[in-house]
Amino acid sequence: MVLPGFVRTHGHDYQFPIIGIVQAPPGGTIAPDDYIGGVDGIRKYMAPVVDVVSQAPDRLIGCFTYNPRYGVEEGVEEFERLVKESGFKLLKINSNNHAYRPDRATNWLFPALEKAEELGVPVVYHMGETPYAMPSQFYPAIDHCPKGKHIMGHFFKVPDTFCHDVEWMAKRNENVWVETGWCTPKRMVEFVELLGPEKLIFAIDTPPNNPGLVMQMLEVLTDPPPLGLSLSEADLEKILGDNLANLLGLL
Repeated sequence: MVLPGFVRTHGHDYQFPIIGIVQAPPGGTIAPDDYIGGVDGIRKYMAPVVDVVSQAPDRLIGCFTYNPRYGVEEGVEEFERLVKESGFKLLKINSNNHAYRPDRATNWLFPALEKAEELGVPVVYHMGETPYAMPSQFYPAIDHCPKGKHIMGHFFKVPDTFCHDVEWMAKRNENVWVETGWCTPKRMVEFVELLGPEKLIFAIDTPPNNPGLVMQMLEVLTDPPPLGLSLSEADLEKILGDNLANLLGLL
């Protein structure tokens, strides 16, 4: 989340710390014209993120974009190095952009998840697109790393029929959270009522989703039914930042 300074919407006042999470665009790692494999390729790809984070380590946090096509062992080693040397605190999995099925190519995916579990680093999964980023395809990952921290990214982007898979995935697994990207007021009320505010993490996924508009949808939760849930300000704050801050060890 990147929300500088003072924000007021829907009658609520917020004072956010100026902290942002930086990651490289996942699509850029598929087969760029200047593709280089192995450690050299990974370091070249992650260099802009490392550079930006190093300029403001008190305000910016690095997220490692893992692409097994660069090399599984190399990717895991570079991920660990950036966590320990550059303070990276998130691992991003985008199996759809990198063209592998996560429940089949487990020899590609599991080593990175095991390392994230060992390091205590949350994993964010790109979700909501066919053919390789549908909810059920991530059950093996959750089962394989029961002590890991799994964040299902922008699960409202999943077609309506499948978003309930993510809903129950989070309900039945203590170590699974969901991110609010592409949310709608209708589903937000339903899901917060089932999961509780502790399981949701505010995010917008992409720039076309205006942060202020998404925040307003979440703030409606403090209204009385049927539009809201009479959610407390403290519980709203959990969704807007405290849950993620806890996962990252910032609180």
